[in-house]
Amino acid sequence: VSAQLTAAVGERDALSALSGERCDVERAMSEKLGLLLGEKEGLEGEKKRLEERAGALEAEREGLAVMVAELEGRQGELEKAMGERVGELVRERDEVLVQRDDMARGREAEGQRLCEMEGKLADCEELVREKEVLCGERDALSQQLAEIGSERD
Repeated sequence: VSAQLTAAVGERDALSALSGERCDVERAMSEKLGLLLGEKEGLEGEKKRLEERAGALEAEREGLAVMVAELEGRQGELEKAMGERVGELVRERDEVLVQRDDMARGREAEGQRLCEMEGKLADCEELVREKEVLCGERDALSQQLAEIGSERD
């Protein structure tokens, strides 16, 4: 009986030690569980913040997509307006070139007319000189005639 008692006491002591170890393990597990729950709550909070940030970024991306679409539309309008303006400028340039060519031809024609007029003026001056010579000769002949007429009288 004493041996059984000693064995039972030994078993009891072993069970008691196991129970103490079990309490230590349960306490450690409880602490670890508390840490894990805290970490889980922190991760869930971080997840929520990240989801909110993702929503904000998505809204910002959508806003930027709208702005890009508007800018692309505006760019198209500007390119069209620029094309029209370039067309206008090319037409104006062509008109100016035609006018310049017309003016050059006009100056050339005026130069030719001026040369012709200078030639006619020179001809007129020559005729005036010839007329003066002829008038002088006529006056001399009239004088001679008058002298001959007065000698005959």
